[in-house]
Amino acid sequence: MKALSPKQARGALMLADGRRRLDIAKALEIDRWTLWSWEKIPAFADRVSELRAEAERDLQESLRGARQLAIDTLLNEMTDSDNSGSERIKAAEAILGRAGLPEVTRTEIEDAGVPAGTPAERVRRALDRLKLAE
Repeated sequence: MKALSPKQARGALMLADGRRRLDIAKALEIDRWTLWSWEKIPAFADRVSELRAEAERDLQESLRGARQLAIDTLLNEMTDSDNSGSERIKAAEAILGRAGLPEVTRTEIEDAGVPAGTPAERVRRALDRLKLAE
């Protein structure tokens, strides 16, 4: 398989990056029809696909890291005794909502026999009961 020229390599990168074809042609000082013809070359098309797949993997990895940071932040907010009860409840509700668990109402918590206490303690106990029920 023939290697890509430096211009073709830059064009593949720009295409994979989502740039408009007209902008790529201008940046590379080529005719847009030249870019169109490159897209028909298997090595060029393969390189664009590879670059897009790499970008997707990088994005997914970044999102996984950000998701864990968001969870840690919500857990800290939920358990921080310096926060008001309503702030901690909001954090707990956000965690429950993102976990795909059904909302737990105050009545359900009381019916489950969860003793009174701080909102964080009530939510923790309710979560423990939900885990046992699964």
